[in-house]
Amino acid sequence: MPGLARYITKRVLIAIPTLLVVMALNFAIIRLAPGGPEAMLMNPKLPPSARIQILKTYGLDKPLATQFLFYFGQVLLHGNFGTSYFYSAPVIELILQRLPNTILLMGSSLLATMIIGIPLGVFSATRPNSKSDRAIVILSNIGWAMPPMWLGLILLLVFVLYLPWFPAGGIQSIMASGPDVLDRLWHLVLPSICLSIGTLANINLFVRSSMLDVLKQDYILAAKGKGLDKRTVLYRHALRNGLLPVVTNIGLGIAFMVGGALVVETIFSWPGLGLLTFEAIGHRDYPLLLGLFFILSVIVIIMNLVTDVLYAILDPRISY
Repeated sequence: MPGLARYITKRVLIAIPTLLVVMALNFAIIRLAPGGPEAMLMNPKLPPSARIQILKTYGLDKPLATQFLFYFGQVLLHGNFGTSYFYSAPVIELILQRLPNTILLMGSSLLATMIIGIPLGVFSATRPNSKSDRAIVILSNIGWAMPPMWLGLILLLVFVLYLPWFPAGGIQSIMASGPDVLDRLWHLVLPSICLSIGTLANINLFVRSSMLDVLKQDYILAAKGKGLDKRTVLYRHALRNGLLPVVTNIGLGIAFMVGGALVVETIFSWPGLGLLTFEAIGHRDYPLLLGLFFILSVIVIIMNLVTDVLYAILDPRISY
């Protein structure tokens, strides 16, 4: 499909300058933070000679424009995000250690969102204004409005303190001798629920609204008039077209999950990029923060790119 290949190439070319702008904004935000990267030198007991040596080691003695160009060159040409102030280790190594855990958490949450949210939205749309539909809409609005921080604390209070069914945090039990799949899934339940509730509720409401609109279209009435059974009309004709706007909404949901991961991983001590970001903020670890912001921005941009491409593939009316 040469048209699709050109479309993907075009979207990639648009994503590249977007990423460069995001990098520049991240760099500027870090420098505008109170104290800036030089905050680590505020210790009054630090000798002047040591202060000068630290500034030189991290390149902070150079003009801001020079630091900016050096940072761009190191990241884009060598994939080098520098060395962490706190961990004294390459930033990229720290990120790659935690990245699989975040992917596991976000992947399981996204899977639960689609498996539960989409069928629930279809079920609600086929029974508009019924008692079940109203109950689903009310619960979805509550779930959408519920802050992840508050929900996480409630889950810990109920399912850890009062009903000790799940562990309080971490990715595996202390006594575990090695990677145990069941043990990790056990630890994954509460963080995954906390991260997925808001997106699941949003997807459910969006599917319901989209399906209600599609079910009123003339071609649905025509399909029913041809004598097609209800299941064929619903899943082959209505759902296929009703899910097209949902694809875009799922992409936005992933961006929401990236932000929510910071809160959820911190509450449940899940060793992913979100918890690493929280630790970097607390330690004023600016090279690590810049690396994390870059990786998280790449995840969001890639998912938006994938969403655009999937939408173009699923909807033949879109011209490449």
